[in-house]
Amino acid sequence: MRLEEDWVLVLLAFVVAVLTVGVAVTAIRTVDQRESALRDARASAARIDIGGLDVKLYQDLIVMQQNEVELFQQRMDTLGTGATAVGPHADVSTVEADLASISVQLGDRPAVQDDVTLISREVSRYTNLMSTAIADNRQGLPVGAGYLRMASRYLTLQTLASAERIRQDDQDRVAADNATAAAFPVPLAVICGVALTGLIAAQIVTARYTRRLVNPGLLLATLATGALAAWSLTALSVSVHIVSRQAAPHARAAGDIAQARIQAFQAHVDDLITRAGHNEDCLTTVSPPTGARTTYEYPVRCAYQTQAMQLLGDTSQLTRLDAAKGELDPETAQQVVLAKARAARWLAHEEELPTLQNLPKARPGAEQPLRYDADFLKQLRDFTNPATSGGGAFAAVEEDFKAVQSALDTATRGEWGQYEGRGAAASGALHGLVGGALLLGLLAAAAGTGGIVRRIAEYWSTGRRSA
Repeated sequence: MRLEEDWVLVLLAFVVAVLTVGVAVTAIRTVDQRESALRDARASAARIDIGGLDVKLYQDLIVMQQNEVELFQQRMDTLGTGATAVGPHADVSTVEADLASISVQLGDRPAVQDDVTLISREVSRYTNLMSTAIADNRQGLPVGAGYLRMASRYLTLQTLASAERIRQDDQDRVAADNATAAAFPVPLAVICGVALTGLIAAQIVTARYTRRLVNPGLLLATLATGALAAWSLTALSVSVHIVSRQAAPHARAAGDIAQARIQAFQAHVDDLITRAGHNEDCLTTVSPPTGARTTYEYPVRCAYQTQAMQLLGDTSQLTRLDAAKGELDPETAQQVVLAKARAARWLAHEEELPTLQNLPKARPGAEQPLRYDADFLKQLRDFTNPATSGGGAFAAVEEDFKAVQSALDTATRGEWGQYEGRGAAASGALHGLVGGALLLGLLAAAAGTGGIVRRIAEYWSTGRRSA
């Protein structure tokens, strides 16, 4: 009977050791998962912040497109815009360097690698189309403007879409890592409850066999485990609150601003292509006299205007951000308001330029000129000359867009900066918990098993059932 009782106590000591060490191991593992998720999220955020690798790739593709359009424009209007056009080779080399860096950093993501491969192939096809557009344009062939639009459409729908998928992949990683770091530590809470219940049960069983009400070792083990449970659950709860309530909203806002920024770039590039191609992407309709109006009207709608409405329309990302500015950081809200105002000003100024889509306003009732009519081409050449008022109007439009881009860039940097700070605070809340969990776990295991082993030793040394 005595031997049987001893084996019960030995088994009890083993269970106490497993429970106390289990709490420590679970706490350490939980903290490690949270800190790993926060590190990964901040690394992904760095790539989609202004100047980050994902954003740089998209930006360099846009710059390549702008330079190609500028080169096309200078071949059509000999006066040009006063800027020096950049050939495609340097731009392609820059894009290829971006792709190589992304491939190295994100080599473990098959979807990203597929997009990198696609972009590399698509850039080659885009430059070939642009070469055809520029060659036709140099010979005075109107089809060159058609190739310009085809090349731009290909870059937007294929290449830029692939670059956006890479950025979105990192944005999704940030959201997933935030969700991991903001989840309540259910396994740890369960193991803490089981361990404390087990230690209390062990105290009762030990008291029954030894006829001593309190076992000092088990009491110390219970207190150490309770302290570890309280510390770890409190620290993790604080970290969860910081991530879910403070950090994650900034990440979501930065993602929304990134979408508005992309829409702004696409609207601007479409505008450049409309002007460079002498409005070949514009659709003219005829509105016959009706009611009090006795003249024909020739309304024109160009591709860039559709894109501009996606930037400024009631359902656009920028409009939604402006409507929810009360939920944004004050500095971010200020930049969003500024971006929307300058985008509206950009569109208003664009509609005042002497281009084909605006002629019906300037000359109501007049016949629509042919796109390649000599008078119209002269007007466009005057417009592209910086020495004329047309050139000044062009500069004003460009200045408006730069203000939109600057405001959105500032807002993006501000939101990711806030996210970085909150993420660091969430990690700081867990500081020291791994080492503390290890020490308290070992202390609880040693005290609990030691208290029981001591009673077993007393049995054998005294030869009595109870010590």
